Amino acid sequence: MANLYHNSNSDGWTPTEARGIQLSSFHEECVDFHPALSSKHFLPIPQGHGTLLDMSADDFPTNFDGIDSKVASTLELSSGTHFGYILEGAVDVKSKHGLYHLCSSTYFCIPGPASLYASSQTRGFIATRHNYAGQFLIGGQVTPGPGRISYIDNASTDLLVHPAEVGAPCFNKLFFPAHQRQTPHTHPSFRMTCAINGEGFCEVPDLPPIRITRGVMFVIPAGGVHAINTRDQSLTLITFHPESVGPGNPMLDSTIMRKVESCKHPGI
Repeated sequence: MANLYHNSNSDGWTPTEARGIQLSSFHEECVDFHPALSSKHFLPIPQGHGTLLDMSADDFPTNFDGIDSKVASTLELSSGTHFGYILEGAVDVKSKHGLYHLCSSTYFCIPGPASLYASSQTRGFIATRHNYAGQFLIGGQVTPGPGRISYIDNASTDLLVHPAEVGAPCFNKLFFPAHQRQTPHTHPSFRMTCAINGEGFCEVPDLPPIRITRGVMFVIPAGGVHAINTRDQSLTLITFHPESVGPGNPMLDSTIMRKVESCKHPGI
């Protein structure tokens, strides 16, 4: 069995669960993403329009809404701050900040109530962080491919929506090159993810490697041991963090291996 975990000394968390992760490059028995694939390390988000996952009881209360309109439709968003991404199609967003037209591959961060008018054949998602008043931002198109900031094991990231203050949520693009073998790790809070380009595999201890392709959405729960690996294709993800640490790179600073933050890990 190929083992990504590279240190089993007693100074870190036990590698028992990490030993269950096999490199997708060598492990052919992967499975396609399915809403029934669920564990304490991996939580699938089904396709659909409206509320898809309610995590309002989490330490960082959040709801996830899908945009999946076969015909033109409206989605009403209430309080909190809404982080969203348009995978395909187009959306008009109306709030106290004005009316904005968003096309495919664009993103936004809108505090307070808002109305979304989705055209037909539109897909996307919205992560609403409750009890948080964030900044207003309409972003441009996200380009699949390498980011500007280094992440672990040759991955890279772009910070799309910066934390307004230390501890605030953030929105990121995360890129994995082909033939990526990522070190198993955890995060102190959940991570909500949507694949926007390419193909990869999410590997956790208690499930077979799960194929991740464009449009697949899932959550890594707080403390979930996981690794994202690729074969012949690269993979680009959009990720929502409900909180952040800093000052620094909020994605890197909250990646934990052997109970040591990756920003302090030699060789990264």
